[in-house]
Amino acid sequence: MCLTHNNCYYLNKAVVFLNNSFYNTAFNSIEKNIIINSRLLNEGDNPTYDNVFLLSKGEAETYYSYKSARKAGYTQYAVNRGIYTNQFSDEKTTWYLRNIVNNASVLVGLQGEFAEWGTWSGDEYYTKAGIRPASCSHAISG
Repeated sequence: MCLTHNNCYYLNKAVVFLNNSFYNTAFNSIEKNIIINSRLLNEGDNPTYDNVFLLSKGEAETYYSYKSARKAGYTQYAVNRGIYTNQFSDEKTTWYLRNIVNNASVLVGLQGEFAEWGTWSGDEYYTKAGIRPASCSHAISG
């Protein structure tokens, strides 16, 4: 159940950013035409229709089946926006999923593990996690 504004996936600032600023900056008109507005089922929340979205835990397990595949690097853009960095983490960072568990966000940790206590621990490891945008697209024939 969605209890607070920050924990509702469909109201989350990341979703607004991904489907507005990011979508309009990252993709040209041709690319936008092949991106599918996807219906997402979100645990405890209303379904959403998004062009760009965060993966669910189940999707992350499917597309990145090994922990090593779930490790995520970061860009200078993300560093400038305050993402968590750690000199001992081989330039990897944590990243958010769209799931909510016990009123907290779920994320992927530095070693590719799932962390289900999320943003409310007060630790910057969790509160400054990154995002990995995902989208679905139509097949393009060459």
